[in-house]
Amino acid sequence: MKISTLVKTAQFLFGFWYIALFWTSCHNRDVQRDTYTKIEGSTMGTYYRVIYGGDVSKSKAQKGIERILSDINRAVSTYDPDAYISKVNMSASGSVSDMPAHFKTNIERAWYWHGRSDGYFDPSVMPLVNYWGFGYTPKRAVVSMDSSRVDSIMTIVGLDKWSFEIEHEILTKLDHRQQLDFSALAKGYAVDMVGAYVGDQLKATNYLVDIGGELRARGVNSKGKPWTIGINIPTYDAGLQDVMVYLRLSDISLATSGNYRNYHEVNGAKYGHSINPKSGYPFQDRLLSISVLSKDCIDADAIATACMAMGLNKARTFITEIDGTEACFLAGNEDGTISTYYTDGFIQYTYEP
Repeated sequence: MKISTLVKTAQFLFGFWYIALFWTSCHNRDVQRDTYTKIEGSTMGTYYRVIYGGDVSKSKAQKGIERILSDINRAVSTYDPDAYISKVNMSASGSVSDMPAHFKTNIERAWYWHGRSDGYFDPSVMPLVNYWGFGYTPKRAVVSMDSSRVDSIMTIVGLDKWSFEIEHEILTKLDHRQQLDFSALAKGYAVDMVGAYVGDQLKATNYLVDIGGELRARGVNSKGKPWTIGINIPTYDAGLQDVMVYLRLSDISLATSGNYRNYHEVNGAKYGHSINPKSGYPFQDRLLSISVLSKDCIDADAIATACMAMGLNKARTFITEIDGTEACFLAGNEDGTISTYYTDGFIQYTYEP
């Protein structure tokens, strides 16, 4: 699979770019108005939205959805001190077992993508995420970077410093300071689980699940067409209708990773929440964001995170090695323009309104 390139330009405003992902169900009030239900709420520090076609009551569907999200949070949320992952993180060195199913799936996929990405996807970066002010500890910018402190933290970062016996479901940490963070794939996993519930339990063949911009689209919207997704022009002042790339999605998942929302500013300079697990420092590259299409959202989420850590050139090569995966890269240029790079297969999902 080759990478094809399409360059679009947008004016550089306020010296910084961000990308915002939005979606719309293209709801037509005159067609099948009563057959599609919309549910919204909060989870994982962000929003969730679900639209599905069918006769299942909204209250029943919402109870089922929120039960699933609650169970996932109790397994993998680092912000919940009673969650299983928090107990692992706060435990002494040694082995833990009796894993909840949601935790087990996340650690298995994390382990897989860690190896597949040559270590660029690494959920053991939690101590670094906390140091740089993006974790469950109080949010604060690092005003004066301490390289010796970063070097010290790096001695406990790396999944190679853990042991995981998949068959026996035994996870072992070698140092009590080691911690895990599944935020780079947990939202994608939750999208998959909610989608499975809506499809298998509610018997909805047409639905869209969105958790904080991670998406799973199945079937068609209320107009009988693929779900319409927009990727914004990545500027500070861009509104949700300022779209750079339009997509039509059906029976596929989408995840986007970037440093356009969660960042700190120190003396006029900005650094984002994406941490390079190989260097210990926030990601620095012209790659602004990547949007990944894959069958399952958990995989799209992990791949997007790994690509952000790699940077544009390595990420473009990495994507071509993964079957069933397509991507759109948005990269900034020195002259203030944005270059948009598509894999060949991604182009079929784009359209001009």
